[in-house]
Amino acid sequence: AATVKELHQQAKAHLAKRQPDRAKPILETILDTATVHDLGAIRDAARYLAMIAIEQRTVEAFLAQAEQELGQRPDDPVARWKVIEGFLAIGRRQEAIVQLRTLLDQAPRDEYLRARLAQAYASDGQLEQALAVVQEGLNANPGSVRLAETVADAYVRANQPQEAVKHYEALLTKSTDERRKAFYRSRIKEIGKAVTESP
Repeated sequence: AATVKELHQQAKAHLAKRQPDRAKPILETILDTATVHDLGAIRDAARYLAMIAIEQRTVEAFLAQAEQELGQRPDDPVARWKVIEGFLAIGRRQEAIVQLRTLLDQAPRDEYLRARLAQAYASDGQLEQALAVVQEGLNANPGSVRLAETVADAYVRANQPQEAVKHYEALLTKSTDERRKAFYRSRIKEIGKAVTESP
């Protein structure tokens, strides 16, 4: 049988080829078989399933099932992350923020959690809160690339493209990783295009 890591790679490959129907059962298998040691895969699978649910217009059913599962298993990370991603997908950001805040209080060094919380705040128009959450993490780990990227992303979500570009350009200057540099260039280009095309 494939490991969680292998299943994760397979699902991502199908999503990259825009094959959600092939990715979905693999993602569900990840959530059925993953243990607490596979937290990264659990989080990704929940996020991807919520994205597929938006595309397939089944997000209400996805969230209702996740809430039912969480009610039955309140300590289950799979159910918790499905609920969080369901809330975010459906636009119930305040409820997602409450869940993410609780998790972050339990694991303040978890940068993925911190980034997801900041993204939720920024998408909800609470840019100051988003930046405060990230800054708290940067105080503890000033060299964090993930958190520096989250600042740039927060400005994108808060519809402040010039600030976003400034932060992506700073990341581009500092980075020695060619793949990250290519990503930053593409983000700068996308943001510039969106600004040009906006009425």
